[in-house]
Amino acid sequence: MPEEEEGAHVIAFLGIDGSGKSTQAKRIANWLQRAGRKVTYLKTSRGRSKLDRVARSNGFADLADFVGAETAALMNASLGWWSLYGIRQSFREPGAFVVIDRYMHCHAAMARIQAPAVEDKIRGLFRRYPEPDQTFYVHAPAAVAHARTLDRDGREVDTIDALAAFDRAYRGLPEFGTFIPVDGNRPPDEVQVEIRRLVAQRFRLPEEMLTAD
Repeated sequence: MPEEEEGAHVIAFLGIDGSGKSTQAKRIANWLQRAGRKVTYLKTSRGRSKLDRVARSNGFADLADFVGAETAALMNASLGWWSLYGIRQSFREPGAFVVIDRYMHCHAAMARIQAPAVEDKIRGLFRRYPEPDQTFYVHAPAAVAHARTLDRDGREVDTIDALAAFDRAYRGLPEFGTFIPVDGNRPPDEVQVEIRRLVAQRFRLPEEMLTAD
C-alpha cells in the first residue's frame, strides 16, 4: 500500500443491508466536504438486485440459478470493480478523501457464502485498488437490519437468516481484525459522533471539526 501522502485517504464502510452503514458513510462524506476537504463519495454496486431481475425475466430464481453460483459471484464483483474504476483518479489525489460504501470485502464475504472457490479470484480482481486507511464495520442485529430494509424498500431484500449469514461471513474474513466495529443499533446521530471522533483522530483533523454541522 502506498504511503498516505502519495494518494487520497480512503475510508470504507461495510456491513449488512440495514445496518446503517450507508447513512453513516454519506454523513461522513458530507461532514468532511463542509469542512473544506476534497471528498469523493461512492456507493459501489453489489450488482445483485439488477442482475437477479434479469435472471427472473428469463424464468430463473436468481442470477446464481441462471449462470451458476461461481459465475454469479464474479459477475457481481465485476460490477463493484467497475464502480471503483470510475473514481480511479480520486485515489491518487494527495490529501483528498475517498469515502466508499461497500468495498472489495463485501464481495469476498458474499463469495464465502455462495461460491467459496472464487474468493481468491475476487481478491485478485480488486488488487489494483488501495487498502482503506480506515474501515468501519457498522453492525446491527439481523432482525433489526431486516426490519429497516422493509421500512426502507417496502419489500424483503434479504431474509433475517441471510443477513445473519452475511454478518458471519464478514466476521470470518482475514481482515476483520483490522476493521473498526461500530454499533449501528443506536440513534444515527450518536453513531455519527463516534465515527467523526475516530476519523478525526486517525487523520489528525482539528478538534473544532467534531462539532461542525
